[in-house]
Amino acid sequence: MSMIVFGSVTPAGIFVGMAVSDDIDGVGIAVLIALAAGTFIYVSLIEIVQPELVAGHHNFWKLIVMGVGWGLMSMLALWV
Repeated sequence: MSMIVFGSVTPAGIFVGMAVSDDIDGVGIAVLIALAAGTFIYVSLIEIVQPELVAGHHNFWKLIVMGVGWGLMSMLALWV
């Protein structure tokens, strides 16, 4: 049941975002983008990275690869 609810939240959020985006100005869109980005950051750091680092295997290389990925995404964000 929880998977059905979880799976339906994303399409519902897309429809709400499409409906709201026509009625709000640039500040409203910026707030919605910030909320979405914050959600992605939370999920990646708390739900994915933290359990991987707690596992204790090859933490040095995990941190190196994570830093390289962050650097590449930052360069991509600056480039585009």
